[in-house]
Amino acid sequence: MGNAPERTAAELLSMDDEKLHRAKISKLLVEYAGEIPSLRERLNQVLELPDLTESQVIAIESFTGRIAILNKSIRRAINTEDDSFPYEHFIASADRLREKIATANLILDRMLVRPRWD
Repeated sequence: MGNAPERTAAELLSMDDEKLHRAKISKLLVEYAGEIPSLRERLNQVLELPDLTESQVIAIESFTGRIAILNKSIRRAINTEDDSFPYEHFIASADRLREKIATANLILDRMLVRPRWD
């Protein structure tokens, strides 16, 4: 069969497991990415608030930047064939992304509904 090395059944199963793991993580990322448009909408609404302080703007930019960086790094790692990132690492990173998105939504919602004292 040429020069191609033959793979054992265990290696083939391991490859299939890796593909399944990557597919599961990709599915999670798609699910979390579905929350990003509403996050952006809230972000735009908050940034239009007239009484927003500079420190609030910096905090908002900071947590939205962390979300973007984490999302990008997870996607990049999934798209590589590098096996040095164990499945558990991907899941933990995806969970952190979900938590950061939820926290950001909560903060922005609170900023939008807080009473105005004119």
